[in-house]
Amino acid sequence: MTALAPLIAPFGQMEIVGQPFQPPDDTHLLGTDAYGRDFVTRIIYGLRNSVGLALAVAVLSLSIGVTASALATALGTWPAAILFLLAQTLSTFPAFYWAFFIIAVVPPSGPALIAALTLALAPRVFRLCSTETMQATQRDALAASHSRLPVLRLVTALLRNEGVLLATMFGIVFNVAFLTEVAMSIFGMGVPFPLASIGGTAVRNMTLLSFGDFIPIYILVLITAFTTSVSLLVDWLQRRSGRPLVPSFRSYGPGWDIQR
Repeated sequence: MTALAPLIAPFGQMEIVGQPFQPPDDTHLLGTDAYGRDFVTRIIYGLRNSVGLALAVAVLSLSIGVTASALATALGTWPAAILFLLAQTLSTFPAFYWAFFIIAVVPPSGPALIAALTLALAPRVFRLCSTETMQATQRDALAASHSRLPVLRLVTALLRNEGVLLATMFGIVFNVAFLTEVAMSIFGMGVPFPLASIGGTAVRNMTLLSFGDFIPIYILVLITAFTTSVSLLVDWLQRRSGRPLVPSFRSYGPGWDIQR
C-alpha cells in the first residue's frame, strides 16, 4: 500500500491544505497537522518513506554481509580473520549509536542514515554467515567449485541452502532499521524534514494531546502493530528454519547481537 502512496494519498506530502490543527472533516479525515498538511497524507507518505529506508538498509546489509562472508571463505584463514575482526569492531556499538554519531557529524539526509545503519548492521549479518553451519555450507560449495569466481558460487550456495535463515535475518535487520529511524525522528535526525516520516509525524504533533486529540498516539499504535507483525513473521520463519537466532541466557549468538 505504501508503494502506491502517490495514488492513494489525497494530497501531496508537503502540500499545505488548511489551517494548522484543523479538526477532522469530510476532506481531512484526521484533520491537519501543525503546518496545515493533511494527516492521512502524512501518515501514508511517512510509512512509505520510513519503510523504504528500512528496506534499503536491509537489502544493502544482507548483500554486503553475505558477499563479505563468501569472500572471506574464498580467500582463506588470514583474510577471514581480518574481516571478522573488522566486523567485531563495527559491531561493538548498537545501530542507534552509529546512526546518531554519523548523522550528528554529517548533514541529516536519507542516504546518510542508510549508510550509517548499513555500516552498523552489515557486520552483524557477516557474523551470522560466519557461524559453523553456514561456514560448512560455504566450504562444501568451495570444494565443489571449479569456477574462477568462487565467491558467486558461495553466495548462491548460501541463498539456496540457508535462504530461510537469511530471510529471518532480513526481517530482523528491517525491523531494527525501521525502529531506529523512528527513534532518530525524535531528535529530528530521521527522514529529513519536510519529507514525511511516520515517527516524525507523531513527534512533531504531540501538542495535540493537550487538546484531547490522540492522533499521535494512534500513529504510535500503528508503528507498534506494524513492527509486531514483522516480528511475528520473523518468528514463523525462525521456526521453519529450525535454528533459532535468539539464544538463551547461557549462550551467545549473532541473532542476539543484531537485536541488541
